This record gives sequence, C-alpha cells and structure tokens, in this order.
Amino acid sequence: MLKVIGTFFILVLTCSSCSKDSDETTAPSDQDTLAAGWTKIPIGKYDRMTDIEFKGNIGFGAAGSNIYKSTDGGKSWKVVHESIYNKINLSMGGTNNIILAGGNSNIILYSNNEGISFDTVSIDDKDINEVFFVNDNTAYIIGNALWKTNDAGKHWEQVYQFTRGTATVYRNIYFTDEQKGWAIALTTTGHPGLFRTMNGGKDWQVQDSGYSKYAMASLSFAGENNGYINTLNSSIQKTTDDSTWTSIKYGNRTNILPDVFFLTPELGYFSDGKRIYKTTDGANTYYAEVSLADNNADAYILELCFTNPQHGWACGYLGAVLRYEK
Repeated sequence: MLKVIGTFFILVLTCSSCSKDSDETTAPSDQDTLAAGWTKIPIGKYDRMTDIEFKGNIGFGAAGSNIYKSTDGGKSWKVVHESIYNKINLSMGGTNNIILAGGNSNIILYSNNEGISFDTVSIDDKDINEVFFVNDNTAYIIGNALWKTNDAGKHWEQVYQFTRGTATVYRNIYFTDEQKGWAIALTTTGHPGLFRTMNGGKDWQVQDSGYSKYAMASLSFAGENNGYINTLNSSIQKTTDDSTWTSIKYGNRTNILPDVFFLTPELGYFSDGKRIYKTTDGANTYYAEVSLADNNADAYILELCFTNPQHGWACGYLGAVLRYEK
C-alpha cells in the first residue's frame, strides 16, 4: 500500500543513517549495502514499482501504466497488463482479486482472474490514495471519501465523507477486519489526523492527541491493539492499547513518504527513503538492513511487503525491486 504523492514522488533527499542501540555502520555513499537475505531483482529498465504485494508466491507490482506479476516469489517479473491509466497503489484479495487505484484519477482497475485480464470502473472521487482488502472480496478505498466494494472491485458505494481541503495529504487506511480500521485524513480543522472506526467506516472518531504534527504517512497494525505509524519526520508513533500513542525518533526528516510493516507486535520493518530498518522489540531498538547509495537519486524505498518473517519485498528502486528470503 503506497505512500507517495506529488513532489514526494520526484524529490529525493539524502538521509543520515541513525540507529539506536545497534552496531549499524555507515554505508559508502556510492554503493548499496544489503544485509544477508536481501537481493536486488531487475525489472524493466525504466520502470519504477510504486506498490507491491504478495500472497504466497504470487505477487503484483504497480509501475505507472504497467502492471507486473511474479509467480515465483519475486525472483522474476513480467508485465501482464499495459494500461492508459497510471496507477500507484494496489491491494490483493487472495491471488484471484487485484485492485489498483490512485494516480489522480477516479478510474479503478480490477482483476478477478489472477491478472489475466483487467476491467475498469469509475467512482466520484479523483483524490484516491489507497486501496485495502480486508478479505478475498471486500475492500475499501480512501480519497476524499471512504468507498467500499463487496464484490472485489466491480461495484463501489460511498461509506463516509471526510473533510475536503486544499492541503496535500496522503490519505491512508488500515483495517484489521471488516469493521475495525484506521485512517489518516484531514480533520475539520484542516490538518491531518488519525481516525478510527468500529463499524466498517460508517462513523469515525479522531484519535489525534498531537502526533499529527509529525506528518503521518503510513499505518501498520499487528493484531487489534498494537499499531505503528511512520512519519515524514522519521519518527515511529506506537500504540499498544489502540488508544494512547508514544513517539520513537529514528532519523532525520525525509521527503520520500516512508512505509512501515509489522508482522507481530515486536517484529517489523520501516523505511525512510534510503534505508530499511528492522526491529525485533517493537521499535525500541532497530538497525538498518538495507542502505541504498546516497548519490543514486533513482534508489529509494516506497513500499514494504512481508508474507512471513522469511519472505519480504520492497519497491521504489528504478529498474529493480528488493527481495528478502531468509
């Protein structure tokens, strides 16, 4: 689930490496440093995947007008669809159902046959940022409003209208089941806030207690109550009770929208554009597993995806994806 918009997609700022209670060393600025298990897999020379997701060994990647597919766990990729629409975000409902959205368009692409063919549907919302499957057939999309499908993308209904504003805000959603979820969106005061729903998006309560000032960018939950937010200020916002949040600083501000992915309340990964950090204690300590060359403006991280502790992927690197296998 991609976290990137506007100038953030173009502008790359180098970020200093920062670690807490770790033995991380600074990588040479002219080369990538990948920890054991990580490899760089080439895709189209001029393609940059902006989102990536896997279910087992089957995965899809959004790369502008190209949609990529892998059937061998990301070892190889091929373009399965070329579209007139540029899509930056995708989600999978099992291996059959794939939905792609975003790209400043109200057109949604979807496939219900493992990517053999794709159809289009439009909704009344041109500010779509993210799509999220909660099961094989039910998915939500967030833009100025929250939208829901129960048939894997064929039909959509508006569930809730968020505050409209002129501010550039990447709207983000994460659901732990069909009823309970979280969203980053504009509040009535015009600044980004964290919202929570307990009834499938029909009603939302603002959970903002000051952490919106950290420019929230991405969400991940491991279970119902253990949640993490990565921010443009390179801090992790963390909750263990689904209510109160604490801040953990890990680096310097970045203009590449960072991602976060937790497999358990303790085990997770987060990025800051140039680096992928790993933690095994809920972000209290962490270390960089991937450090990309500072002088390569085409090398940065937009999205993280893991299916289990032994298999993971990252995209955003022009002409390549990063693959992890333990």
